[in-house]
Amino acid sequence: MDIFGFKNQGVNYDKFRPRYPLKFVEQCLKSVTKKNRYLDVATGTGQLLYAIAPYFKESIGTDLSKNMIESASEKL
Repeated sequence: MDIFGFKNQGVNYDKFRPRYPLKFVEQCLKSVTKKNRYLDVATGTGQLLYAIAPYFKESIGTDLSKNMIESASEKL
């Protein structure tokens, strides 16, 4: 029995968590001078990773949750 919904963790996260506004992404990028690599630790379903990745040569997301990574990978 999965009373906390961990089985659908990634799907529920994407469904109910608000997206990052473009202004937030732009503000984050202002302080970055070298855009060779971006590492997103605890990336979840990759919401921020996919918003920022186009500005970098290489981007990597990591997360402890298998369900979150699977949801992020489905967006490729």
